[in-house]
Amino acid sequence: WLIIWPVNLVSQRFSLISQPVCEKSKLNWNKQKHMGRQNKIKFISSFIFSTTIFYTFIASLTLAGSGKSSYNFKPATSAMLSITTRETSYHVSELASVKYQGREAGTHGQWLAAQYIGNEFSEYGLKSLKGGDYFQPFEIVRTDLKSWGFWLERESKQGKETVELTLKYDYIPFKFTGEGEISAPIAFVGYGITAPEYGYDDYADIDVRGKIVLVLRHEPQEYARQSVFDGIVLTRHSLFEVKARNARAHGAIGMLLVTDPQGGHGSGMPQGFWPAFYPERKLKSAWQVYDESLFDHFISVWISTQLAQRILNEAGQSLIQLQKEIDKNLTPHSFTIPDFKAHIKLQLEKEFRTTQNVIGFLQGSDPKLSKEVVVVGAHYDHIGIKHGHIYPGADDNASGTAALLEIAEAFSDMPIRPRRSILFIAFTAEELGLLGSEYYVNHPWVPLSRTVAMINLDMIGRNEENQVTVIGSNRSPELQAINEAANREIGLTLLYNGEKYFSRSDQANFARNGIPVIFYNTDTHEDYHQPTDTPEKINAIKMTRIARLAFLVAWEVANIEVPPTMKKDYIFVN
Repeated sequence: WLIIWPVNLVSQRFSLISQPVCEKSKLNWNKQKHMGRQNKIKFISSFIFSTTIFYTFIASLTLAGSGKSSYNFKPATSAMLSITTRETSYHVSELASVKYQGREAGTHGQWLAAQYIGNEFSEYGLKSLKGGDYFQPFEIVRTDLKSWGFWLERESKQGKETVELTLKYDYIPFKFTGEGEISAPIAFVGYGITAPEYGYDDYADIDVRGKIVLVLRHEPQEYARQSVFDGIVLTRHSLFEVKARNARAHGAIGMLLVTDPQGGHGSGMPQGFWPAFYPERKLKSAWQVYDESLFDHFISVWISTQLAQRILNEAGQSLIQLQKEIDKNLTPHSFTIPDFKAHIKLQLEKEFRTTQNVIGFLQGSDPKLSKEVVVVGAHYDHIGIKHGHIYPGADDNASGTAALLEIAEAFSDMPIRPRRSILFIAFTAEELGLLGSEYYVNHPWVPLSRTVAMINLDMIGRNEENQVTVIGSNRSPELQAINEAANREIGLTLLYNGEKYFSRSDQANFARNGIPVIFYNTDTHEDYHQPTDTPEKINAIKMTRIARLAFLVAWEVANIEVPPTMKKDYIFVN
């Protein structure tokens, strides 16, 4: 009886969820969806409780006989049955409908989609960590150069000598630059890094208040495996914006960045693009997160290696020799260049929008581990309306958002809470450059130091019937092992050939911060970023199975004693 009873119950449950997904059933489900929720929760709760007792008993017998341990998916394998093709299809059809106008970030259609997701989170009983709604609003901005100028000035007994520099060849402003007019002495500050955890500070013995700093790209001992800077893996101190923030924190009013000559990174020319370079093409700049602390009057410019050496000649110094000396002993060589100034004038055109991440929180059960979180995420924005056509984005990424919602609901319905807490995040502005996840990792609702893993779902509803590409898990042995063990409950064919897409979805911003990630994707297709990416082309069964797999992985990561680790073999070149 112990064997037959749960099998019969599973059979009944599968008969309940395996109804064909057709237009009529979707419409009926639209009316019945919320009415039957309480009955569904009661069924699932009793089902999970009973099967948990059964499988715990069987597992104890098995483990006692084998002497081996295994992952404990059993409570979750019962709960995952509440993730159904009917419900995932409903969410896809809703989010890809005309009502949401393609969900472009910062538009009314995207705001309606955010409200839809927030309403679902509320119905599931998820909490908001901010004591109100589920929204994390922020501004994005699109800029272009309106006017510009850069001059060097040398003072001598003979008077002042001024040299005007050329945009694109001598310098290119960074996208995050502020605007205004500055005139100040130049101070060379090595790599521009303050890293107390490594005992290194380029600003230790120099006062740069009111000055423009000249900094090297990257970080010391870039190719030395024994370096305290995480060996050959670049740390966050190498990021452009981190260098700019550090310079500003030390009182500088501007930053000139130059490619380090020993790094072997191209010609040493400044890099970047502005539409103003090609006015005849009527191009527009990319959107970015608006950060007032950078976008006010702190000016950041990338300069050529030739220009940097020209500046250092005024102090009788060699750029490559300075870099070698710093790298040799990790000793800063910072100094102010005497009788020499830079004048920079920038004016920008700006276009602003407001957009929102949607974040729901499920409290964990363990007094200690519940302070940590597992993030389950998917971007819900798409590309809106182009040339009079709505781009519905059914696969990209209503499919991943549908999975996110169903995973959140499945966890909420369980009578057993995972030990760690779970944060469900629907990211905005992924299509504009992963901006929603970028904003979140810089303004996390739970500190990143307590974020143990990130599971991302992006485009999971098309192509071959049984295949899913798994990206990023190869950087975490534990996460990969959990995923493969969980898949034995699902039976998908796992592909590991999608690493070229690693930096193209939201998990990349978490990985940059050392957080283990796993990204589910079913590859591109002929309807990618086309008006023809519509709900009827979604493979609902496949989408639902991937959602169930992600649910099992999230469950196990939220319950294991020791969280996954991340290999330090992925370098984010900046």
